[in-house]
Amino acid sequence: MSADALRAAIEARLDGHTNRRDEAAILELLTNADAAALEGALGAMDLARLIGDLDDRRFGPRNREALLRLMLEDRLDEQSIPLRARWIDALSRGRTDDLDERGLAAVFLGTRGEALTALKREVDRGEDHRHLMHVVYSDIDDEGRRAAVLHHLAAEAAARPVAGLKVLSDIDDTFYANWVDERFPKKTVYPGVRAFYEALSTGGEVVFVTARPEDRPGLVEASTQKSLRGRGVREPVILAGAFRRLHSHGAIAEAKLANFERYAALFGEYELMFVGDSGQGDAEFGAQMIERAPDRVRAVLIHDVVGSPPDVRAGWEARGVRFFDTYVGAARSLERMGLLARAAVSAVHAAARAELGAIAFASEVLGQARLAELLRDADGLDAG
Repeated sequence: MSADALRAAIEARLDGHTNRRDEAAILELLTNADAAALEGALGAMDLARLIGDLDDRRFGPRNREALLRLMLEDRLDEQSIPLRARWIDALSRGRTDDLDERGLAAVFLGTRGEALTALKREVDRGEDHRHLMHVVYSDIDDEGRRAAVLHHLAAEAAARPVAGLKVLSDIDDTFYANWVDERFPKKTVYPGVRAFYEALSTGGEVVFVTARPEDRPGLVEASTQKSLRGRGVREPVILAGAFRRLHSHGAIAEAKLANFERYAALFGEYELMFVGDSGQGDAEFGAQMIERAPDRVRAVLIHDVVGSPPDVRAGWEARGVRFFDTYVGAARSLERMGLLARAAVSAVHAAARAELGAIAFASEVLGQARLAELLRDADGLDAG
């Protein structure tokens, strides 16, 4: 049976009310289908609907359980990484029950090595808030089951070479001016920051971190994703905070640190970098990142939006935290560390010059001051 024929046969059974005879027929179709037909049919179907239309009866067949055992245990090895990620997406929609959690755990536990890294990345590429951290820490509630998944992720990561670089980035006053920074008009995307992250994403992935509290429907993350997409960020991954009522820089740093430790546990095969700002406790957060994972944190960069004096900057640098004024300066700092090539730095410089010229500053003095910073940081750099 072809993939199209298999899909049509299953969807015909799903139309209208699905009784136990329909469910048995669907299970038989899936059991007997070859791998190619299975992949093609399920890849084009609404898997959440398929799962939801099969029932577990108190007195009678447990067809939903049978479906998940068949697809997520018995035949998981035959399925592509994108299809496995679609099962995770389908199972994590709405509130997850025990069977959903068992299914989620089965997909992770049944995937190993490079395929597991690819699966985690595929889950994070989704267009909503159901990224890997949400699935593991929010959708899987059973502590023993979550611990088993985390142990598996850690063991598989430890057996692999470094897979790349994960760049964790703050948003307010790091990606755009929005909190303490009064040098730029509010919501102004900083000159060169998109080119900076584009350069970093060629060898890794950028994840945006916020201390704003996570909500189960994902409204905070969805809103932030929309905002970033509107400002030129493709497929942004958002990690919302876990704490409410954050009244101090220390509390904000703690919220971000809790997220960092959870995130680092999920992606043990990656090295890490953090980019933040000097207005909300990010320097302390970055220093603690280094202290807690010195072998994995490659760099911490802090966008100085409060005009920190040289002695303050020197104190932070002694803890491994590097301050910068412009994204050209940030790029050159990474070049000196061997994390960016000169061509990438030049691209950041070219973008920053063009974008700076398009900003309507509140005064000519502010604009000239920002230009002077950029020229200083680009001194000796060939932008061509």
